[in-house]
Order: sequence, then structure tokens, then C-alpha cells
Amino acid sequence: MSLSIRKYTAQSNLLPFILGAIGISAFLGTLTYHLVGWPHARWFGFALLSISSFITLNLLPNEIKTPSQEKKSWFFNAGLFLFVVLGFYVAFTHRAITAACASLWQCSNIKFEVLALLIFGLFAYGFFYKKINDALFFITSFFLISLNTLFFPLGYGFDIFIHHATIAAWLTHGSITPLTPLYNGFDAVIASFAQITTLQPITIISWIVPLIASTLLLATIFRARAHTEHAEKIPAIIVGFFILFNPLFTTQTPQALGHLLFFGLIMELWLAPKKISTRTWVLHVLTVIGIGSIHPLSGIPAVALLAWMCVKKPFPRAALSALLIASPATLLILFSHDTISFAQLSFAHVSALFIPTISAFQPFVLTRLAYIAAAIAPLLIFIFALSALRNKSPARDLFLFSLVLILSAFATLPIQLTNVIGYEQTAFTSRLLLAAYLCMIPLAAIGFEKLIAQIENKKTKIIVTFSAVVIATATWYTIYPAWNSISHTKAQNVSERDFQIINSIDADASGAPYIVLADQTTSAAALARFGFFDRQLPNHDFYFYPIPTGGELYTKFFLPAMYGNLDRGLLIHAGEFAGVRRVYIVLKPEWQLDPNNQIPALQSATENSWKLPDGTYIGNISIPYLGN
Repeated sequence: MSLSIRKYTAQSNLLPFILGAIGISAFLGTLTYHLVGWPHARWFGFALLSISSFITLNLLPNEIKTPSQEKKSWFFNAGLFLFVVLGFYVAFTHRAITAACASLWQCSNIKFEVLALLIFGLFAYGFFYKKINDALFFITSFFLISLNTLFFPLGYGFDIFIHHATIAAWLTHGSITPLTPLYNGFDAVIASFAQITTLQPITIISWIVPLIASTLLLATIFRARAHTEHAEKIPAIIVGFFILFNPLFTTQTPQALGHLLFFGLIMELWLAPKKISTRTWVLHVLTVIGIGSIHPLSGIPAVALLAWMCVKKPFPRAALSALLIASPATLLILFSHDTISFAQLSFAHVSALFIPTISAFQPFVLTRLAYIAAAIAPLLIFIFALSALRNKSPARDLFLFSLVLILSAFATLPIQLTNVIGYEQTAFTSRLLLAAYLCMIPLAAIGFEKLIAQIENKKTKIIVTFSAVVIATATWYTIYPAWNSISHTKAQNVSERDFQIINSIDADASGAPYIVLADQTTSAAALARFGFFDRQLPNHDFYFYPIPTGGELYTKFFLPAMYGNLDRGLLIHAGEFAGVRRVYIVLKPEWQLDPNNQIPALQSATENSWKLPDGTYIGNISIPYLGN
């Protein structure tokens, strides 16, 4: 009996344990890095994670018990398990390795789309009708959240390569210059696991976000089961998460991990006992500090959320609201040297945050209907939360906090970031809005549960439940990079072709300093291969490949070459700008905006050029009057 009680107590405490262990590891790792640098010894990573886990275990409550799970349908679970195994197999056999691919739906085929949608539908059916067991819930949610990692094993996006290079520099040199104050908590957690497992940082970064996301969802279920009044809200909580599913959760970035931990904190503060002990309070404080060290845009709302839930008097709450509204905007202004443009508060700009594209609202086509459902999904969360607003519970406090967070998000909208590309200008606002919507999930779950309880007709209940599942499925489907009648993602993923390009250029350079004008994926491959310390330039202000560590190479030279005039003068100017004699430029087939002129222009502007088997052209030029 005692073993059984400990088992269920451990289950119910999994959520605060995950939050605390990661948060404390991030905080202590950041503190160590800024004080003494990152120790090379393998024991340090083990010690950091062990100490963090030990502290967390000693701060956990010990009286919460979870009732045992009812026996589930073995037939349903066996069937879903086979579908998920098939899904993993198809993803593994269609991985984008040798060739660039913009979307996982493009890499696979319509059969995989149908299979994936079927898996999601069965997954939702399983937890709505209490048929799916906990282990299969974890495996299936992991599959649904990790598709980008499964299909793009070399790394998805650009950020993952930056953090891989940063962490590799930590492990090799102990630090990296300049010493950035941001994201150190994320890098510290990854570096610790890399030291313990001896895996490459990029491998750990690729898998940590879907693993943490799946664990947090399961831990939330365990925590809710420990409170009988919330146990019936579990399906609504899970559907709410997927209704608010965001591109952020499909990437491997500090912001993704920070917002996932923020979601876990919301669930923990909602489900925690009304009167928490001092040690639980300390654990929550350490958690929010850790989230802030992972990413400040997750940390600021996390700190404010904890204070909001603990402060009940009107005046301190009003002061906290004012501080929260001002702090994100102030942070951006202080650290980015930005300008203010109140034109960004116009109806067109604000509505763009909620309605992605007008083309998404063309009816009678299945994919367009999916985009419509995904667009109205947050509104439904808001409506269900409003319907339960009279409920006097922590869920209402969370909802009121979300309204303040929305005002805080709009405070950042007029700020024009001079060092951020145009299409990412509203990223800060949209991420704060996502945090606000996540805070609405508990109250929305209460509203949804009340609606279901009031419906007496069984068919009507099925229709309402089915509609919620369809909207969650649509959101999940449309969030992944699209390749359909509505949207063709412009981004290409890193492939072996990019490594062939950088190897070809490096062999041609024969050890001489050089710069390369190329796109993001080729630059990402260079980061993965060379890191930050290899192939250093005489001028160390920027990297020898473009963006984002050498943004000016991209904006001042590469983009003008692709969209303007690719001539000898532009390449010479790039070499002078970097202080090197040798300049390379890469022209991939997908960048051939004018095939009749662009390739001849490259051949004319460069002294030497060659073509790779996939149709990529590479050219170089030497500038003899420079010393290097």
C-alpha cells in the first residue's frame, strides 16, 4: 500500500517537479556561466542536474495523491499504437536529408496527411471518452508535436544551429564573446545534458521541446486527477492546448521551451492547493526565475503571473498591471535602440495578428476551412472563458491576468525594431498574446465542461465534442509549415546539399580568410560545421556567413544580389566591408529569379564559378589590394 501511495504521489507531483528541475537548472547554470564560465568537466553537468533535482524534490508537497487510472480498452489502445508506429515509420522513411524541403507535408504525401489526421482524431477520442492509457497518451502527443524533428533530422529552422554553435563553444572554450545576457538558461540545460550523454548539442536541442511538451501535458493530467473537482476537465484542457497550438511549439528554441514551461506554470498555479506551503512558494519563485533565464519574454509574464496569483488586494494588483504593461515595451526600447510608430496600432495591423491572410477565408475548400477553424480557435477559448467568468476560482484570476497581458502585448506593437526583419516585427506582440490565451485555458475548460453538463441530448453532446476536436485538429494541421492551396512556405530546410556547398567553398579557399554571400540554410550548415571559433575573420564583428550573426552580409549584399544587380562592384564592396580578399556567392536553383540573366551575371561578376550537381552555382572573386 505504501508503495502504491508513493507512486501516485510521485505522479501528482510530476508537474511541479519538471517545472522546478528545469527552472533551477537553468538558473544555476546561468549563474555559473556568468561568474566563472562553463566548466569543461563531465561531472559538472551531472552535478548541476542532480543538485537541481535534489532541491526540487525537497521543495515538493508530499500529501497530494492521485487515484489510480481505470482500466482502458486494450483494443482501442492497440489500434492507436499501431497507427502511431506506422506514423513514426513513414516519417523516418521520408526524412528530408539529401534534398531541401520546405514542408513536412511536401516531404511526405497525402496518405501520411490522412494517417496523421486519423491519429489526432483517435487521440482526442481516447481522452474524451477515457479510453487511452497514460503511456500511449504520452507517445501519441510526442508524435503529434515532434513532426518537424522527425522529418528534418539535420535540424529544423535557423535558431537551432546558433544554439548548437554557442553550446559547442561553451563546452570547448568555457564561454563565448560577446557574453550575451539572453537565453543562457536554455543553453545551460542543453550543455548539461550534452556533458552527461556525450550527444551533440544539436541532437538534444532537436528533441527536448517535444519531450518536455508531452511530459508537461501528461503531468497536467496527473495533477488534475489529484483534484476530483478538476478531473473531468482534463479533455477540455488538452483540447485547449491544441486549439492554441502555435508554430512556436514546433520549433526548438528558447522561446518555445520558455512558453511551454509558462503553460505548465499556469496549470500548476491553477491546480495547486489554495493555501500553499513556504517551500512550495520558494519552488514557484525559483521556477519563474529559471523561465526568465531561458527567455525573458516568457520570464516576464511568468514572474508577473506568480505575483498576480499571490496578490489579492486591488491596489497592488493595479500597480502590478501597470508594471506588466510597461515592462515588455521598456525592455525592447532599452536593448534594441528602437523607434515608436503608433501607425502599427491601426486596424489593419492589429487585425493581422488575428486574421493571418484574407485568402484563408475563401470557403468550400477543405484546406481553407481548416484555416478558418484555426483562425477562430482563440476566439472560442475567449468565449468559453467569458461564459464561466462568474466562477470564483483561481481560473478567474488567470483570465483577468490574461486581459492585462493582452494590454501588455499591444504596448509592444508600436515599437519598430531596427535590428529585426520586417515580417518578424510583430513576433514579440504575438508571443505575448499567445501567453495571454494560454492563461485562459483553465476558465475556458470550466465553461466547456458546464456547457457539456447542460446538454441533455446525447447527439448534441457528440456534435459539440466533435466540433471541438475538429477545430483542435485544424489548428494542429495548419500550424506546421504549409504546402497547400492556401500557403506555400518560403523557407527551405537544411539538407546535405548545404553541407556540400560549404565544403566545396572551404576546399577552394585553401585556408585563406573569406566570406560567403548565401541564404539561411547554407549559413546554418556553416554554423553546424565550423562553429563560432573556426575560420575566424580579421574583423570579428560578424560571422563569415550571413544572418543572423552577420545580418549585414545578408541585408546589404546577398539580398541586393538576388533581387537587384549582381555585379562585381557589389562583391568588392562586401570584401571591403569584411576586410577579406576573397568573396564567394551562392546561387541556388530556388533563388534564380531570372534564369536568363542571373547566372550570366554571376559568371560575369566573379573570376571563377562552378556548378554543383543539384544546379547550385558558386562564384568567387579576389580583391588584390586588401592585405588579407
